[in-house]
Amino acid sequence: NMALQRVRSQENPVFIGPIFVHGHSDAETYGFFFSHIAARLLDCNFAMLSVGSDEEKAIRKCLAHAFPGASVISCARHVQQNIIRKLDTLVGSSAPERRALNKALFADDGLASCSDVIGFNATADKLRQNEVAAVPSAFRTYFDQHVVPLFRANVEAGRVGWTNNNCE
Repeated sequence: NMALQRVRSQENPVFIGPIFVHGHSDAETYGFFFSHIAARLLDCNFAMLSVGSDEEKAIRKCLAHAFPGASVISCARHVQQNIIRKLDTLVGSSAPERRALNKALFADDGLASCSDVIGFNATADKLRQNEVAAVPSAFRTYFDQHVVPLFRANVEAGRVGWTNNNCE
């Protein structure tokens, strides 16, 4: 979009596809928009698509509904920020457990960098036994029910490290 420029990089953001400017962040609004796009792609095999967003539940639910069989992936940067906020709330920002878990999740060899399901599962199991075991049970539940499924979906779709920041 040549009308916009990123402050840090001075680059123009890339907008591939439609731009959705909306006044309401609700399932009805998203459902209408995604259903309209899906209707235009009726001849497309949705199982070949990857559709993604941040972690907003209404968007993700409507994407899955409008594009059955598509891989619904998550912005790795948003997931990371939400994990860090959760850890800060539960253990504090300077806790050694937070630093260890952050490294185990986001270092070059961390869970968020795994590119195949076998390696992902092994890394997740190792994390459960070590770093995740050292934090409160509320985070262990969050890890198993939220973090692992989101990152695994990205791995399964071949979209490790995908972010939506350039289009935001």
